[in-house]
Amino acid sequence: MLRDVLAHDVRWVGVMGNPRHPAPHVPALTGLGVPPEDIARVHRPIGLNIGSRTPPEIAVATLAGLLADRNGRPGGHEF
Repeated sequence: MLRDVLAHDVRWVGVMGNPRHPAPHVPALTGLGVPPEDIARVHRPIGLNIGSRTPPEIAVATLAGLLADRNGRPGGHEF
């Protein structure tokens, strides 16, 4: 599904996951022949770095990240 989404000119694609663990989507997409520049379009983690731990906190971080992207702001995605 992720390969198919990346084939389109979508504005934002994200995958939930802990940034301290390997991203399983990278080798999977590589194996499907997705170019590295398209794989790099996938945001992981999807939210801002606000120390989220619980589902509600993750939801707030995710929405904040989407708003930052929509408004052309960096928003603190660096982890």
